[in-house]
Amino acid sequence: MGIIGSNKVQNIITNEIDTIRFYSAICNIGYLKKDHLLLGSRGSIILYDYEQNISKEIRLNNINAKVIALMVDSTSKLVYIATSEGLYFYDFQKSILVKKTNIIGNNIADFTLIKYPYKTILWYLSEKGLTGINVLNNIIEKHLSLNNFDNAIS
Repeated sequence: MGIIGSNKVQNIITNEIDTIRFYSAICNIGYLKKDHLLLGSRGSIILYDYEQNISKEIRLNNINAKVIALMVDSTSKLVYIATSEGLYFYDFQKSILVKKTNIIGNNIADFTLIKYPYKTILWYLSEKGLTGINVLNNIIEKHLSLNNFDNAIS
């Protein structure tokens, strides 16, 4: 991995980022923390300051959870973390990492946020199907099992 600047590539060398680990997700969090990216790995996310070339590891409570995707909600200032072992969120204002429980499915493949005037729905795909959860009250708004999709693999 390297940074491109002034027509040359500079290697990133920090305590937490190395070339042996596999980083499966990346997210720009510049409007939460200037000059920062999040990188997803197995069992953790890496907060990387690309201007200062320093990083901080934020460990998940499961070292086997592979981060699949990362997403920032600019309104709530939460970072959502889709993993092979469930859904997490990280609150930058409080520096708190929480695993969401009482959701349908564990192996989260991808997700997106849809904002309505009075609610925000986090839609995610898992081994159980497509689920929409209201992020304000944590109530499942809609769930479609895999058998509702053509060519579904169960």
